[in-house]
Amino acid sequence: MPSYGADQIYKFGDSNVDTLTSEIELEGPGGVDVVDGFTAIADFYNHQIITFDGSNWNSFGGKGKANREMHYPTDILIENEKLWVADAYNNRIQVFDLKGKQLLTFGDELGMNAATGIYVTTDEVYITDFENSRVFIFDHEGNVIETIETGLDKPTDVFLHEEELLVINYQGKYIS
Repeated sequence: MPSYGADQIYKFGDSNVDTLTSEIELEGPGGVDVVDGFTAIADFYNHQIITFDGSNWNSFGGKGKANREMHYPTDILIENEKLWVADAYNNRIQVFDLKGKQLLTFGDELGMNAATGIYVTTDEVYITDFENSRVFIFDHEGNVIETIETGLDKPTDVFLHEEELLVINYQGKYIS
């Protein structure tokens, strides 16, 4: 679990809480995902992605608009050995392999304003468009499948549970 204000990632066990990131310096971790011992962190204020393969910490990124650069990454998900990043203020999604090689960038042509939350299934990518109060659903190649604009108010994150789409709305503090 990222702790934005404490600049740490915490791992909750049955009876304990561990600090996962004591060896690295974070500034505003926005999202974290762990799959099979591989950890990926969206480091918001450092404009980078940090990974841990179980032995070594690595990072890539930096502030900018070019591929592999970011402008406040807010969320990250690991799916099918790929890193899917919500690149918030570049208004896009970037996809990397686990070593940080750029694979795909999409969404910037849609007029998004703050791509904040991301959820990825084996077939689809869900992304929240915070300032425009909508959620986009893409295929894995970056093609829009659907746009949801009803019942949302500044969505910050999205999650699919048992075929039900749950969206966290900042404004009004409710879940759609």
